[in-house]
Amino acid sequence: MMGVHRRVVAFAAICSLASACTGSRTSSIAPISPGARVSAPQASREAAMRTAVEAKLRAGYHYQIAGHFQSVDVAIGRVPVIHLWPGGHADVALVPPQAPKFRVTPAVGAARTVSGFTDPPDCVDCGGVDGKSTPSPGPTPPPNYGPCSASGGATWYNSATGEGGCTQPGNTKPLSCGSWTWSSRGKGRLIVTGTADIPDVDYVVDDGQGGCRVGTIQ
Repeated sequence: MMGVHRRVVAFAAICSLASACTGSRTSSIAPISPGARVSAPQASREAAMRTAVEAKLRAGYHYQIAGHFQSVDVAIGRVPVIHLWPGGHADVALVPPQAPKFRVTPAVGAARTVSGFTDPPDCVDCGGVDGKSTPSPGPTPPPNYGPCSASGGATWYNSATGEGGCTQPGNTKPLSCGSWTWSSRGKGRLIVTGTADIPDVDYVVDDGQGGCRVGTIQ
């Protein structure tokens, strides 16, 4: 399991090897990148939300990711790269210090193969996923998904303000849970600060309080 590899693995092993599961925290939220234009009122509202989240991060809060993952790429010294099922989703939340970083729902009927590793204290129900069954259908995408996807951009939406946008190549959209970048036509990548990298997703919905939902369209 040295180096980056893509296969379905026991998440307990992931947490044993990846630095993101060691409890290290960061309070850095990505700054807005050149060319990612927003209106002044919108920028002000989002900045205030991120300031509130930064205060919680400094107080010891951290991000938690919950979902049913298809596979995870692991590399020593890097955050895990999480791949979602087609039609699947993952939820990110800002949680108190004592809460686990990961809540992974194993695939139905998946064997809890842990290869000698034990579930770490920051991973709940993380025995593994086996790639043999798909999760139940996720929530519908945000209202701006259709036109943004058709244009080739990566859809983001802020449910707290009702504002949304379409991130283009080379731009980064700062969110209360991390940062959102364009990865390929109609697809984006969510970097959850200090926790995980979730690429090749169709949209992200930010609740403005450190929580996000990312999803893929089936």
